[in-house]
Amino acid sequence: MTRAAHRRIVSANDEFQLLEALLANRRKRKQQNAFLVHGVRSIEAAISSGWPLRALLVRDTADSRWADEIVRRAPVVEVIRVVAALHDQLSQREEGAEVLAVAEIQDRDLTSVAPTEDWPIVVAEGLQSPGNLGTILRSAQAIGAAGLVVTGHAADPYDPQAVRASTGALFTMPFYRAASVKEVISAVPGRAIGLHPDGDLIDEVDLSGPLLLIAGTESTGLSRNALEACDALASIPMTESTGSLNVATAVAIALAEVARRRRSSGQ
Repeated sequence: MTRAAHRRIVSANDEFQLLEALLANRRKRKQQNAFLVHGVRSIEAAISSGWPLRALLVRDTADSRWADEIVRRAPVVEVIRVVAALHDQLSQREEGAEVLAVAEIQDRDLTSVAPTEDWPIVVAEGLQSPGNLGTILRSAQAIGAAGLVVTGHAADPYDPQAVRASTGALFTMPFYRAASVKEVISAVPGRAIGLHPDGDLIDEVDLSGPLLLIAGTESTGLSRNALEACDALASIPMTESTGSLNVATAVAIALAEVARRRRSSGQ
């Protein structure tokens, strides 16, 4: 591995402002084909998965063994020391953060989706909350899914909230983009099961074979076009006093039911 170049940022210059823009500006992330990675678990996952990293942003007061080890082994072109006050701005809520990473955006299209008999593909239609999107990625990895497809004008998987909420799953769980649920259903084999409060209870729905598990937006659920394209609708059992479930929670419960069913059937 080529030895990384080392340099410093000591003022809020143009380069720093560009890094800061990656936090809040989706358009800038797309233009630069880059995003920031916060957190030990996420940075470790990015490195271990071989995700392309451009640079490490190291707080100039960093003195931990972990920070030294990351600088030594991360496959980056540059290690940039950032003065503490500016590094804290980039770190946002993460107090005492010593290292951030600048990673490249890695989008995949539907031609590389690999359906499987063992685990479903999760399809998220138009989710608006980056935190929910990251949590779904985390659940998909933890409970079992073959991948996540994000459709429509949804939250950005590379938003810092999504990256944090995924706790590293962003770098290990395959995810894809598509224009619509219909496009996914047309391109990927499998039964399409929509999560909807008016559907049959999920424990009464056939969940065998390759599946597309489809969830809608936080406010309105699945669109009419998505509902019409689904092979079946499934609801999560709830008490009457419960208004609705957070979409990330509903997806986690549905994935757990698929996993439970397949363990019990030996599929």
